[in-house]
Amino acid sequence: MKEMINRIIVDSNIALRAKAYDISEKIRKEDKGMATAEYAIVLVAATSFAGLLVALLKSEAVRSILSKLVTDALSII
Repeated sequence: MKEMINRIIVDSNIALRAKAYDISEKIRKEDKGMATAEYAIVLVAATSFAGLLVALLKSEAVRSILSKLVTDALSII
């Protein structure tokens, strides 16, 4: 009886692992290409942020603030 229970446990474990592997393979195949889409979204966001920074740095107000900051920092040295 004990041997039969052990055999059932082993067989169940094997079947469970096989099913888990099948499910993980299915998920992996469905997720194919997602990294490329996520990469493209990050690139668009980074480019937009860079454009915003360029626009800010070209403005006279930000330029004068940065100039004053650098002048003050150099005057301390």
